[in-house]
Amino acid sequence: MSSVPIDRRPASAVVSEIDRAAELAKCSDEVLARALIAGERRAGAEVWRRFSKLVFRLLLRRLGSRDEAHDITQEVFCQILRSARALRDPTLLRSWVVSVALRTLKWQMRKRRLWSWVGLTEATTAIEPSTSSPDSEAQHMVRQFLRVLETLGTREQTIFVLRYVEGFRLAEIAQATHVSLATVKRDLARLSRQVSDMVAGDEDLMARLGRHEGVA
Repeated sequence: MSSVPIDRRPASAVVSEIDRAAELAKCSDEVLARALIAGERRAGAEVWRRFSKLVFRLLLRRLGSRDEAHDITQEVFCQILRSARALRDPTLLRSWVVSVALRTLKWQMRKRRLWSWVGLTEATTAIEPSTSSPDSEAQHMVRQFLRVLETLGTREQTIFVLRYVEGFRLAEIAQATHVSLATVKRDLARLSRQVSDMVAGDEDLMARLGRHEGVA
């Protein structure tokens, strides 16, 4: 007859871990990053809680498959735990997480090319509404974003999504995509003109994009 494993740690140790988890849930990204680098057990769980949805959304947009995005999201966080000490600047935790996600995605796509399954440029782009409501205006918004994203290259698409969909700051985008801040600014200026021309008649979408303009 099997028995339930007994936690033989002192009650104070269990309470201490619970308290620490609560502290990490309220701390800044920088404090969390330092705990992660130090190898704190609870830090990895908090990083997952804080950033897994972001990573999943980014992967879903690139892959178009929820199952694939879910699998690679798990691999991303395995990589994060294994390479935590590679994070040089704890103030850039979020952009570092995104950079790990992008590197992991590229590696997965490279393996697929070797396996002759599908190339990186053939991956589909998908955006899902934040609500299941059949509201026609929300559906129109999604179609507009799809139309915009499908015209962009891989780097441009990533920069666009990080800026206008996820609300990243310019320095975070530069860190996540491994390009200079000047390159990010130049690409965004060109993308802003391109997107503005495409959605000039859509006041709602223009308002959403405009909310991120001028935010360094």
